[in-house]
Amino acid sequence: MTVGIGSAADFMDNNNPDDSQAAWSDYWDGDSEDSDQALGHPTHARRLKARWESLFSDEFAARSGRVRLLDAACGTGVVAGAASRAARAFPGLDLEILLTDFAGSAVAAALAKPGLAGACGFAADAAHLPVRGASLDLVVSQFGIEYAGEGAFERVASLVAAGGALHAVVHLQDGEIYRECSENLRVLDAITELGVLSGFVGLFTAIRGGENESRVAKLAQAASAAGDRIGDVLASAQPGAARQHASRLLSDMQHVLNRPAAFRAEDIRIWADGQSANIETYRLRMASMLGAAKDEGEMEALAGQLKTSGFTDISLERFRTLDDARNIAWMLTARRDPE
Repeated sequence: MTVGIGSAADFMDNNNPDDSQAAWSDYWDGDSEDSDQALGHPTHARRLKARWESLFSDEFAARSGRVRLLDAACGTGVVAGAASRAARAFPGLDLEILLTDFAGSAVAAALAKPGLAGACGFAADAAHLPVRGASLDLVVSQFGIEYAGEGAFERVASLVAAGGALHAVVHLQDGEIYRECSENLRVLDAITELGVLSGFVGLFTAIRGGENESRVAKLAQAASAAGDRIGDVLASAQPGAARQHASRLLSDMQHVLNRPAAFRAEDIRIWADGQSANIETYRLRMASMLGAAKDEGEMEALAGQLKTSGFTDISLERFRTLDDARNIAWMLTARRDPE
């Protein structure tokens, strides 16, 4: 097995990708795989990886020679990495991997992985991929295409060549991850609406600035009330990333207020501004996840569109938790007949 692509020009036409979206770009710029804002139980991720490796093993067993694969909305290349690992068992396979994501930082992170060292990648929106139609044997995506809006699945499907296949894991409305996103957004909205960080900065500034006791007491009372309300939200929240994030934020603020002389006012303002920006981009990501999730009717309509566009073997299933009790995601497979 070899993994590599000589040039992105082998795939591309003359269209230009859309601009990246800042909230997701910021996420990929950080250590997203180990982020405290990552979604889902680690077991889900491990099971999805195993599912992809099994799927790729089946695909590669039926193919030989050159196989051109696109990981659309690749993130840090989890799915492409599974393809690379599975391909090692097939010495006659020449696997060529293309990675695209609207966040260039995500593509860069994927290309930096050892198993994807020979891949090619560039930044592009899934709805406007500058790739020639019917040029790919396998098009895959995990929690990505649905974010690109109207026409994204149609565009990505058009890239599948005769005898090729589209495999996509799609956010499922009211599934396990959907509910986690909803709960995260509720916590983040509460932090924003209650002005927790601005109240904290005002109180700290008053203490460090030596303002009169009545002014400090008034600000302290307001900050305490906001903290109590956030505490109520956290007490009723399900375990999740935003709850952990908010709990640590409250702890950090209390630490500063317990030792105000140890911190400069300007440093605290910069820190609080950074925290506010982080929370806002976090909120935007949660909202975009909720908006991207598909219900059964939407997925059935998508399957119908794929059938109309020439796919003949289409399957749609719900990927479930290990105990088979809860839905996690949609798994869509669609194939084109060989010529």
